[in-house]
Amino acid sequence: MWKISAPECAVTKLQWVAVALLVLVAGFCGGLAQAKEIQRTCPMGREYFLYVPDDYGSSKTYWLVVGVHGYGGTGKLAGSYSGWIDKGNVIVVGPSFPNEGYQILAKESDQQLIGLFKQLQKEFRLYPKMFVAGFSGGAQFAHRFTLKYPELIVGCAAHSAGTWNDNVNAKAAAVPMAISCGEDDKAKSTSDARMSRIDWAKTFAKKLQDADFYCKIRFWSGVPHRFRVGGQQLSEDCFYLSTTGMHKDQGEVLQKEFRDIMAAGQYAKALAWVRKLPSRKIPPGGPHGAPKVAEPAPGNSLPGLQEDAYGWHENAAGRAALEAMQRFYLGELSKSLVREIEKAGLKKVAAIEKDKPADAVAQLEGLLKQFKSQYKITAAITAALNKMKKPAAGK
Repeated sequence: MWKISAPECAVTKLQWVAVALLVLVAGFCGGLAQAKEIQRTCPMGREYFLYVPDDYGSSKTYWLVVGVHGYGGTGKLAGSYSGWIDKGNVIVVGPSFPNEGYQILAKESDQQLIGLFKQLQKEFRLYPKMFVAGFSGGAQFAHRFTLKYPELIVGCAAHSAGTWNDNVNAKAAAVPMAISCGEDDKAKSTSDARMSRIDWAKTFAKKLQDADFYCKIRFWSGVPHRFRVGGQQLSEDCFYLSTTGMHKDQGEVLQKEFRDIMAAGQYAKALAWVRKLPSRKIPPGGPHGAPKVAEPAPGNSLPGLQEDAYGWHENAAGRAALEAMQRFYLGELSKSLVREIEKAGLKKVAAIEKDKPADAVAQLEGLLKQFKSQYKITAAITAALNKMKKPAAGK
């Protein structure tokens, strides 16, 4: 067992400034300045910082992203993940953990997060699992919490931890885990640590490999103890995969198909496309077998670790879980896109009523054919048609 104390390699103020600038320049968090911060106290009386989208709606369900601070920090800015609220389906929380021991879930830091999650579930519509991520001390907490409570975690991103757990829990093997560390992160996190950060990261990664975990592992050449763009992208990749059951470029292909149909004003075709969406199965390697854009600075993986086209080591349990997530996601997306099509139809009807083009009646009748299965739209179109035909009927 190791002792957690003030590390001689704790992130310096200069390093924190560098991380902050990197986050802002890379756009990793989608605009930290836009995040509305709410400071609160959890059921254990400990501080936390909450970030909720400005357009939060109680009819929509959100993923809770837990951004864990490094040693000596607080939950403010949620370990640089606060700006993720710009994703539109995310609420972010940054707990302030007791600095001595939270890295190994000491001082009931694990119960602190569980209680906080239960508290937020009463206030917001949240999915039953969290995404947890952190750098340095935050990575120590994130991966240990995931291993101990896999039933509560949809995905985990842990970067440059000073220590890693000695054992892996087979029950967590299906949870996507993104692990990274700089190759030049060669110092120990504490004077009594058993090995350097990079050596310990590789040792832990080998355990994940041997235990056949669903994971993506990257080691960054020439990088010291620093949260770099590659690690940030790794967190993004892990979140997208964990919460949709597919990779980002796969989702982009689907979005392009839908947008092209909508841009052509083919609402009936769009509705038919959307209705088939829940039954579509996206191939594991992507619609075209490989990513459209290579990962920036891909980094190095473990020798002999089998990976798919996106750099993930898969397993049967993880694939099954992600296939189930994909079906759920596509079902939810289908409902959302139907509402979008209806909204576009109503907007089109309103524009015709306002502009009154010479062929207004013909346009409305054309829309009526396209939306014949959508009562809300057909009612609006019928009402508009009646208004336009009344003058003619009175002559």
